[in-house]
Amino acid sequence: MSKDNIADWDETPANNQDVGGISLAEGVMKGPAVNNAFREMMAQIKKVIGTTTSLIKATTTEFRSNVSDRVLVTDQVWAAGAVVTLTDAASIAVDMSAGINFSVTLGGNRALANPTNTKVGQSGMIVVRQDATGSRTLSFGSAWVFPGGIKPTVGPSASQYDVIFYSVLSSSLIFCSFGKAMA
Repeated sequence: MSKDNIADWDETPANNQDVGGISLAEGVMKGPAVNNAFREMMAQIKKVIGTTTSLIKATTTEFRSNVSDRVLVTDQVWAAGAVVTLTDAASIAVDMSAGINFSVTLGGNRALANPTNTKVGQSGMIVVRQDATGSRTLSFGSAWVFPGGIKPTVGPSASQYDVIFYSVLSSSLIFCSFGKAMA
């Protein structure tokens, strides 16, 4: 059988007798070492790829959601870092499979809930903005920890930006630093 594509290649080097119908038999090409090298190359590629006949590129959503068996391409990795707007609510939900970097405008006194779908090693930022009224407060779920164990106070000025930088250590432990009154 002609080995016309990677899916036809075998993990046993001796079984790879041709590439696209071109014989790799001894005597056809110069030196048995060349033949063995091609056979070994085919075997190694087959082991890496397995039964997959093509590589599947990860979408932005798949990258954020940590889908396995996908290849990362730069445009999708950069797109995954785009800021995702969180829904303003009494308890602000952060689904870490939906983004890496987030933003929210506080429309009242709020709580940043413990995030869902955390991935150990995920790092990013949450931009917190006061609405046009200002003086809104933000409390934090127990997973969000800050230097010295002191939860920060968001700046009170109308339309002011603060930034929370985070790094996920576990689903219940997220190290944070806080940039207040970014200007």
